[in-house]
Amino acid sequence: MGAPPYGYLRNPDDKTHWLVDEEAAAVVRRIFSLCMQGKGMSAIATALWEDKVLTPSAYKVSKGIGVAKKSEHPYNWEPATIASILENVAYIGMTESFKSTRLGFKSRKRIPTAKDRRTYIEDAHTPIIDRDMWEKVQMIRANKRRPTKSGTTSIFSGLLYCADCGAKLSLATANGNTHFRCSMYKRTSRAKECTQHYIREDALKQLVLKQLQQFLSYLQQFERVFIRQQIDATLVERRYELSAKQKQIEKDEKRIKELDRLFRKIYEDNVNGKLNDERFYKLSDGYEAEQEQLKQEIETLTAEVSEADTEATNVAKLIAVTKKYTRIDELTPEILNAFVDKIVVHEREKKDGKRTQQIDIYYSYVGIVDIPTDEEMRKMEREYVQHTTRQTA
Repeated sequence: MGAPPYGYLRNPDDKTHWLVDEEAAAVVRRIFSLCMQGKGMSAIATALWEDKVLTPSAYKVSKGIGVAKKSEHPYNWEPATIASILENVAYIGMTESFKSTRLGFKSRKRIPTAKDRRTYIEDAHTPIIDRDMWEKVQMIRANKRRPTKSGTTSIFSGLLYCADCGAKLSLATANGNTHFRCSMYKRTSRAKECTQHYIREDALKQLVLKQLQQFLSYLQQFERVFIRQQIDATLVERRYELSAKQKQIEKDEKRIKELDRLFRKIYEDNVNGKLNDERFYKLSDGYEAEQEQLKQEIETLTAEVSEADTEATNVAKLIAVTKKYTRIDELTPEILNAFVDKIVVHEREKKDGKRTQQIDIYYSYVGIVDIPTDEEMRKMEREYVQHTTRQTA
């Protein structure tokens, strides 16, 4: 174990383990919370500077821990430091090894290794941040909210997608109105590769707020119904698909055993002189290539089948998010990031003299949810009361 990151201390009784440093861990949690609230790296750094929070190096000096370079400005947090904390897997209890390598055995210079060549160990120490928040923050970081030329920003930036071409919707201002439109349309308006998909930010904010309020009310009243509907719908949609994949796995495994038998046979024929070397190598190479392909296919199909088992867990995660809120009166970046993964905007349609526009909200962990209307919920409530009355009678 190398030097522990900010938020952890080396265990004096066991150098292979880290202990949580609660004072510094509180700052780490605050940084993640501010990111969930829609704050950028510079804004988070400014907030910590204003509150006179010691930088990691200055904090270590204050605790008598040696550092390579002492900070001249103990409260001057750099955006890069904030970013490195938000991206560090150590805060979810995971260690990351082989992060760098040397150019050669004679060189002292080290270069970063690719992510897929590093080693990760789960549950290596006590996490400071739960995995759900960490993953949400990574999504937020991937969809950075960049301001327009006029300095305007939006809580929806990075979350909106075009229903037709799949491109992100870009933020713009015109005549004092902040709105979104398809970035593909913006780039290729003359070629007409897509349409505008125009939507005003204030209208979108009202719509999403109303949907989240209805969704929260639905779950608070009919949590069991929601769980059953989500899991049942998933199973109905995927039962045939998963069954077909399971059968294909069994078929592939049977073929691998058959190839083993064929390989043994041609080997014996080659040894006994019934099959010349050229023919033997040609057949064996073909069998080995087919076996390798089948093994990869089995691995992929097995992963897809096991993925279905996570559906119930995902529903539970979303319900855990809703438990944190009794009501939603205002749409804040934190609430939006907690509940929503993305929003898909369709083109406006005109029918019978009225303009309508479909908006698809993809909720965290579960995707699109069919939320009952107020009238449908009142009907469900009446049916529930009648059912409960019959059971107690």
